[in-house]
Amino acid sequence: MDRESPCRSQIYSCKSAVHCLKWYSKKTLSNTHKITHSLALLLQITAVTTAISRIRLLGAISANSRRNFLMSKHKIVDSGKGEPQSKKTAGHWSQGLYAAVSDESLHVYSDDDLVIIKDKYPKAKYHYLVLPKVKIANLKALDKSHIPLLTKMYDRAADLTKDCSVKKFRYGYHAIPSMGLLHLHAISQDFNSPSLKTKKHWNSFTTDYFVDSHKLIEMLKSHGKVNDMSHHSKLLSEDLRCHVCKTTIKNMPTLKTHIQTCFKDS
Repeated sequence: MDRESPCRSQIYSCKSAVHCLKWYSKKTLSNTHKITHSLALLLQITAVTTAISRIRLLGAISANSRRNFLMSKHKIVDSGKGEPQSKKTAGHWSQGLYAAVSDESLHVYSDDDLVIIKDKYPKAKYHYLVLPKVKIANLKALDKSHIPLLTKMYDRAADLTKDCSVKKFRYGYHAIPSMGLLHLHAISQDFNSPSLKTKKHWNSFTTDYFVDSHKLIEMLKSHGKVNDMSHHSKLLSEDLRCHVCKTTIKNMPTLKTHIQTCFKDS
């Protein structure tokens, strides 16, 4: 295609608009009509000259650069797989644990197979996440071959927490995690934290939505995979209950006050 043809066409349009502008200025029209028509023509001239500049720019750069230039006008980046990907989607918060594995400043413990970090929004006085260095997306990706790794994740978490001032801990996984990358929670049972705010937070650690590490390992030994847990989502909306005495509590502030007297770390 002749790159100059669109440009030449735009120039003709621009000249025509200028000619009309001169013609209107000589006509015996009301000032209002003159101003209205003149403004419309000036807008047309501005649009045409902008288009000409754009065409000349595209003609001067390579095909690759032209493609990138056009894509940038629509706020799109190339995913490298032939499919556009929104900038907003890239680096989504749910994928943050993958970055944490390589960020040594976050590591409480690290070895060849795993790292341990503090939960960014702890739901208790002590709340750690144990992350494998191998990429395992979630519980569905597990099979019997992962049992040694899962066992090690539990053992390292238990070693780390044995000297904490709170002695009662649970070690397990959310049935339907909100974050990508498999992670084991090691959480103290005092649940004393300002980040513990909602019923969903509470039920995700005190109902069967929280799958104990040993239970998960036994499931893999027996079935070779993790059973479907999609139905566990309804557990998040269950009534609030004290994890110690099982009393039903009406709201989170009352529950947190109740825990302070009911929980005994012995």
